[in-house]
Amino acid sequence: MIVHHVKGRRVQLLLAVTLAAAALVVLWVCLGSEEPAVAPLPEPRLTRDLRTACRLLLRPDHDLPLTSRERVTWVCGRLGVLLPWRRQFGCGRQVTYEPAGSLEQDLLRYAVLFGLQQLLRAESLVEPRMLEVLQPTLPGLTLPVLSPRPPQERWQPVAFWPALDQVRCRPGEVSGVSEPQRYRLRGPPDGSALSLLRPFEESLRRELRLSSALQRDADRVLLAALGRRPSATYIGVLLPPDGRRATVPPQYLRNSLSHYRRRFSDALFIVVVPNVSETSLVSTLMIESDVTLLPAEVAADPSLSLAVRAACNHSVVTGDEGFWGAFLAGGQVTVPPPERSDAEGFGWLRLTSQLADDPRWTVVR
Repeated sequence: MIVHHVKGRRVQLLLAVTLAAAALVVLWVCLGSEEPAVAPLPEPRLTRDLRTACRLLLRPDHDLPLTSRERVTWVCGRLGVLLPWRRQFGCGRQVTYEPAGSLEQDLLRYAVLFGLQQLLRAESLVEPRMLEVLQPTLPGLTLPVLSPRPPQERWQPVAFWPALDQVRCRPGEVSGVSEPQRYRLRGPPDGSALSLLRPFEESLRRELRLSSALQRDADRVLLAALGRRPSATYIGVLLPPDGRRATVPPQYLRNSLSHYRRRFSDALFIVVVPNVSETSLVSTLMIESDVTLLPAEVAADPSLSLAVRAACNHSVVTGDEGFWGAFLAGGQVTVPPPERSDAEGFGWLRLTSQLADDPRWTVVR
């Protein structure tokens, strides 16, 4: 009786997701006008409900039949929930990522490789130039390095989103038979990167351990910021330069500070400004006794800046540049409304309601 009940639930879930796919396609067609929208439309409730159903399949006690999982994996991926492929279906494909040349951008690419290995059962290899940037800050990285290869060895270039489908092995594929076997990702990830990382968040956090020396330096910086205060709840804030694709909305920044002031009577905002002359947002903070600007030599050091923000209790996300400090810190995070985040310069960090569903993430307008 229990077996029939479980199978019935699986069938209902599969039917709901399949029907939702059709509804979603219709919705995309209806919204696909070439004229720009006057205002962002709220996400349909059907999409939110189906995303919730897809997340249930991330639990280990849910295992659909193989043919059903192929279809459901496609649908859930379009909804922003990426389902790990079963380990026995790996076929020896390799994947690497072209380095970006900066700490936090290379950190993002490393995290994508880590997620692809977990999700698609591929062999992720790290370019030596990327390790040169990352290892001094994160000495515990475990993905293997891409060793020198013969010139005739072919690596198929692929963008982030197509890689999710191309790198994955299909059932029945044999190692070394299907071509191409090696993929090199190019260009920045899109907003789906957050969905890729979420199922493996805890293991990724363990992977990204800052060096002991950096942690000690960050603790000294926060102790100096504490001064004579009896206690402090540290809130990390990174102010990016104005030359970015778009600036952080001043009202969002002010409201984020107000949010934390209401929650914590001893809130102390640790503000990192890599170059004050290139950032006009400093005046928005209305420098008060609970706002501390880090010394220029600390803010200008990417590794120490990241370590200080990671040592904070909570964070204000101000775009791509501020994400990794917030991720490593854990704690609570404020973010802009999902429908506005991409337009306001958050680049690959395109926030969706999947993030808003996380109780640690608070949407601030």
